[in-house]
Amino acid sequence: MGSMTLLQAPLGLYLHIPFCSHRCPYCDFFLTVGRPTPRFTDALLQEWDAHTALLEPVPSLATIYLGGGTPGLMDPAELGRLLRTITARKPLVPGAEVTLEVNPSDVTPDAIQRWRDAGVTRLSLGLQSVQTPVLHVLGRGHDEAEARQALERVAGAGFHSFSADLIFGTPGQTLKAMMDDVTAVGSVAPHVSAYCLTWEAGTAFDRMRLRGKLQPISTDEEADRYDAVRDGLRALGFGQYEISSHARQGHSAVHNRRYWAGLPTLGLGPSAVSFLRFEHGSARRFRVKPDLDAYLRGERVLVDEEPYDATAALMDRVFTGLRDLEHGVNLPVLEQEHGATLPAHVEESLRKDLQRNNVECVGERHYRLTRSGVLFADRVMAGVLG
Repeated sequence: MGSMTLLQAPLGLYLHIPFCSHRCPYCDFFLTVGRPTPRFTDALLQEWDAHTALLEPVPSLATIYLGGGTPGLMDPAELGRLLRTITARKPLVPGAEVTLEVNPSDVTPDAIQRWRDAGVTRLSLGLQSVQTPVLHVLGRGHDEAEARQALERVAGAGFHSFSADLIFGTPGQTLKAMMDDVTAVGSVAPHVSAYCLTWEAGTAFDRMRLRGKLQPISTDEEADRYDAVRDGLRALGFGQYEISSHARQGHSAVHNRRYWAGLPTLGLGPSAVSFLRFEHGSARRFRVKPDLDAYLRGERVLVDEEPYDATAALMDRVFTGLRDLEHGVNLPVLEQEHGATLPAHVEESLRKDLQRNNVECVGERHYRLTRSGVLFADRVMAGVLG
């Protein structure tokens, strides 16, 4: 790190819990089949301790997000120990968001109560669909009855907020079935994350695609489905604030918004990514090596390390900030924060996308994606990097 000092701002904390009851055929996340053990909790806390010196200027934690894998498989007593120990070192800001990802089969009245007792304020429910045929194709471990029951239980549990995930574009899923999912979930959950099924290399789905056993939907159909999902959610009172994220007023995900705003986040656990910002505008991104055995032995090797000078950090902020459909990127503000000037090609690329109606100007040198431009977001963001 040299003499670089971390930005004196509340930190987001991401904990990767790489355990699942089984691997879904579309998933390429780093995980193992099994349950988290107390030894894994100890390893997370050892890594947290190792960051103590680095985190000295950080006053508090703004958010904690437990992702995976399926963190809902963690024993609630261990979860409580983990959160208590972490927050004894760095306190949570008042009203902080603490999110736990769970699957419908994890959601029992007892588990809900124990999660709340442990300090969880928000659940992210991995539904993907509420229809048994679609869930069967996706290889999920629950059926329609479990999905709907979990949705109702979480809705009535008294959490400050919760989110539900939907996947669209599943082979064989009709437009009507997809919209039935949107209605069923959007009528209950205050936040919906909707993703088009992706065919990641090396997954069971990708192997089936290569053998001709499964057929992805066309690019045009994918765009049509995406439009239909966001129209359906908007009709239910949702605002789309990020490419895949839709929320009722006051229910956007505080932790996830940190990523798009380029706010500092520390990742703990194998494969977890960190993005840390320093005074004077520079930044650093790195990942913990995805090796569970080594991690449990206390060997936390950092990989994919990217140090950014102030200009590179500024460009990264523009790249990620375009995902925020509400705020977009305010270039003068970002330049001031980093003490750097954007390279000419970045704004030239944005001006070209302004002419294509992919972005709009909402103020002096303040850009955000248009509704139609969201469909070309990858292209717009690639142009920013040149």
